[in-house]
Amino acid sequence: MFYADNPSPDVLQGDIFAGLVSFGLIPSKFLTASTLSREHNPCFSMDLGFGYSAIVSPSCEIPKREYLAFCPLLPLHKRIRQVEFLNDDPTRLNNEMDPENSMPKPKWDIKSEEEKVALKRKRKTYAFLNNFVFEGIEGFFSDYLMIDFNFVFNINSKYLGKKNKLLLGSRVLQLSFESQRALRLKLANYYFREPEEACQVGR
Repeated sequence: MFYADNPSPDVLQGDIFAGLVSFGLIPSKFLTASTLSREHNPCFSMDLGFGYSAIVSPSCEIPKREYLAFCPLLPLHKRIRQVEFLNDDPTRLNNEMDPENSMPKPKWDIKSEEEKVALKRKRKTYAFLNNFVFEGIEGFFSDYLMIDFNFVFNINSKYLGKKNKLLLGSRVLQLSFESQRALRLKLANYYFREPEEACQVGR
């Protein structure tokens, strides 16, 4: 089960929200603090989105953080579908896997036997380290979607009301305990740190 049947009344890592404004500034030129003061036309473009977003701040820090971090949900990369093991079930990408399952079969097949043996001796690892995949669910989005840990936007928590009351009004889905754990572990791996025990929120 990918999503929780009975969502917690608290906002937890991995919760999905509808209609939040995700945005990113894209400068038209390379600017620094020194050149900006002399620049007469420091043009920027803004990338706005109004789809689904998932909160990626750790569950235990959400009540006390000044800013909460979110990632917009995006269509799957085509290269994910090119990996046979992931094409069958893209959510496999959320967990560690054997090396031969992390790449397209033709790419694995051209490796020498020595390379294959060396890779198989290594422990399981993540493919597409900066991505996490969400199952499609009837009534919301029919196909798999993903987040990219590189694409983060923040919301100041002081505008969300007591206990994130305003944010809860936009929540549409909450991950199951198993899916939330997979997200937590992959984020921890992405940031090269072990997840804190205190952040391992159960239900």
